[in-house]
Amino acid sequence: MLNQPTDQRHPRRPNAALPRRLLAALVLLPSLCWSGSGLWFTITGDPDREEVNTIQIDPAPLSVEGPVRTMAIRVSRNIERVSGDGIRFRSFSGTVEFRCDVLQARFVTSQFYDQPLWRSPGRLVQYPPTDVRPMAFREFEPNPRDRVMRAACGSNNAAAGRPDLQ
Repeated sequence: MLNQPTDQRHPRRPNAALPRRLLAALVLLPSLCWSGSGLWFTITGDPDREEVNTIQIDPAPLSVEGPVRTMAIRVSRNIERVSGDGIRFRSFSGTVEFRCDVLQARFVTSQFYDQPLWRSPGRLVQYPPTDVRPMAFREFEPNPRDRVMRAACGSNNAAAGRPDLQ
C-alpha cells in the first residue's frame, strides 16, 4: 500500500484536505504567469491579450523597510494613453513605493512602451521624492487601486490596524 497522508479522524482514509488544497492551487494558478523577469500576479486583465487593460504586480518586493515596500508593477492599456508628462504609451512598467501604514503608493520610476504588453521601449522616467506621482489607474472600471494595495500590503495591514485590506 502507498504511504499516503491520512485524515487523523479516520486513519485509513487518505487526507481529505489534500484535494481541497489542490483545487485552491488550481483556481489561483491562472492569476500567476511567468515572464522574462519572473513570476507576475495578474490583478486584472489578461497578459496575453493586447486589447485588454491589464495590471500585474511582481509578488516579490524589491525592498521592505518597515511599512514601506518597493515593488515592480506593469500596466498594459487597450488604447493609447498620454502620461502626466505628455508621453504617449500603450503600456508601462514601473517601480512603486507602497506606504502600507497609511495606504499610499507612488511611482518611483516608469518605463513607457509604445506598444501593448511591454514591447517597443519608449522612455524611462525617474521621479524624485519631491515629485510625488500617486499610483492611480485612470479610466479603469472598476478601478483596481485597492486590489493592488491589498496585493502589495495585505499581510502588513493587520499590524497596521487595517484588517479591511487583508
